[in-house]
Amino acid sequence: MTKKWFGVLSFGWLMIFCFQLSANEVNAQSMQSELDQVLNATLTLEEAFEITLQQNHAIRIERMTAEQARNNVTLGNAGRLPVLEVTGGAELTRDNTDLELANFDNPNAGNTSISVDGAQSRTYQAGVNLRYTLFDGFSGRYRYRQLQQFDKTAQLGTRVVIEQTLFDVAQSFVALLEAEEQLMIQRENLEISELRVQRTRDAREFGTARQLDIQNAEVNAGNDRIRVEQALNRRNEAWRNLRFLMGMEDVQSDDSPELVYDYITDTNLELEALLHSALNQNVRIELSRAEVNLAEIQQRLEAGGRFPEISLQGRYGWIQQENDANQLRSLEQNGFTASVNLRYTLFDGFNTRRAVQNAAIERRSREENRIQIMRSVETDLLNTWASFTTQQRALDIASATVEAAELQFEQAEEARRQGQLSSIELRDTQLSLLSARLQKTQIQNDLRLREIELLILSGGLGY
Repeated sequence: MTKKWFGVLSFGWLMIFCFQLSANEVNAQSMQSELDQVLNATLTLEEAFEITLQQNHAIRIERMTAEQARNNVTLGNAGRLPVLEVTGGAELTRDNTDLELANFDNPNAGNTSISVDGAQSRTYQAGVNLRYTLFDGFSGRYRYRQLQQFDKTAQLGTRVVIEQTLFDVAQSFVALLEAEEQLMIQRENLEISELRVQRTRDAREFGTARQLDIQNAEVNAGNDRIRVEQALNRRNEAWRNLRFLMGMEDVQSDDSPELVYDYITDTNLELEALLHSALNQNVRIELSRAEVNLAEIQQRLEAGGRFPEISLQGRYGWIQQENDANQLRSLEQNGFTASVNLRYTLFDGFNTRRAVQNAAIERRSREENRIQIMRSVETDLLNTWASFTTQQRALDIASATVEAAELQFEQAEEARRQGQLSSIELRDTQLSLLSARLQKTQIQNDLRLREIELLILSGGLGY
């Protein structure tokens, strides 16, 4: 190949590489544009899940690991395909040679001596070799099954990371939602306090309030401003945590979109159905079953050492030799060679037996682990279900409590305007309303998380 063609090919590959980089950059910019468009308007939990599945670094890494495991599932990697290789070589030898040849026809004449300085010997060879294992105690078959099982465990491992990451996203999403609601409640509470300060000052001008009442109202408003600042900081922290989990690049911005919780699930959840689904679809249980299968395959692989190994070898070769100081001045050969080899280990220090015994112990250990995980998932689901039903009842009570606190605060404000209630007593009703609203928000968001956790435990999240 000339330098001209080498330059043309090099330029072509460079153009392809640059085009690929440009395409990747365009795709990245398009993705970022779509994300910015979503985040500038509203953000639902479903959208947060979709962004996380595309952008989260832990999920990306796990998918690459699973892709490697899938690429390894080949017959060749399991040793079930023949190996075909081409060999070749050239050897040059330069020696000072002294030879003494026997004269068998006329022994009395003595031997013939040959002395050559700088004698060269040249050898050229090439060949095609074929190797194939005909029988190895079914080890090749079990190695292939092992690779398939490794692939399955890798896929399940990816699902474990995805489900855990999505639950972390749900927790951060709900935490941000709760922080937003608490910030809104605290700001409304501050507006009430600032309005009370203004009303108290007006009442002071008309002689119906004391300076001490104004000071109390201002102290209360100051405390409420501190609560607003603290709630704002919690909201910003929750937003940064959510952005990190979603794999967003800019984690310094405190501007968050409007959150919309639209994750609709089956409201008629039943414990028995969830338990049945969990025992059949929970990823931790499926992964433990896959580990049991891997242990069984490993035990059979170890037992393969008890069988003989039969292999086939074939070669087509060519060799040429040229000698300056040898009766055989030149040699050229070509042809086929085939052989069948048998290898059987009569005694290996009981290593095979020990390996089989250890593999059997590992299989029983994996089986115990599977049972333990099943019981753990069942316990976690029962505990989550109990928390879920408890929070359902608590939410009804909290809603009624908020309604009662709102009515109490309205009545207290009216009594305060009529001079029948002190500012301290009015502040107590305000704080009671604030506490009731915050408690309802916390219970509502915890109920949302328990619902998502039940779906994850039962294997019904759908990702």
